[in-house]
Amino acid sequence: MNSKVVAISLLASSSILGLGYSSITFADVEYCYDVSGYVSTQNVTQTTQVGSIDLVIKSQVDPYDVVFEGTGNLVGNITSFPETYPSDPILLSHVAKFPKGNSFVTNGDEAYLWPKGEDGCLFDANETIKEIAGGTRFFKDVTNVKIQAYGEVSYCPQANMNWFSLDGEVCFEDPKP
Repeated sequence: MNSKVVAISLLASSSILGLGYSSITFADVEYCYDVSGYVSTQNVTQTTQVGSIDLVIKSQVDPYDVVFEGTGNLVGNITSFPETYPSDPILLSHVAKFPKGNSFVTNGDEAYLWPKGEDGCLFDANETIKEIAGGTRFFKDVTNVKIQAYGEVSYCPQANMNWFSLDGEVCFEDPKP
């Protein structure tokens, strides 16, 4: 039997069974990894923060398999402070740049702040990163992300420092070595 007849027979068989050759696809496969790390920034304006990010990305199967580890520069910008806050979140974007050309840009990060203390300049913070809008090298094919950042934001003149711990997941089109 020649190869054309075999191919037509396979297609006809899968169509009769209701499978259809287009239903067999691997396009929706994601390779997901655990994310942890720390962020420290200073407020340089009312809407811009500048600092550093320490990031560790590990296999979900083998926690000793680190696929990315690095310290980079971080710039954050408040893109929207809704009039309905605290019902609706503050929106931010971030640019993280690591050595060897690795970088990513987030968009639409959602943050909530709660006053801490009596001076009115210190806040507990919870931020959710749900989109990496673009990335280079290691971060170029991110398909899904959900990272929680828990920490503290300070607009206090004597302690203008923000601290966050990071915990979550990032997924890619292709597996990472």
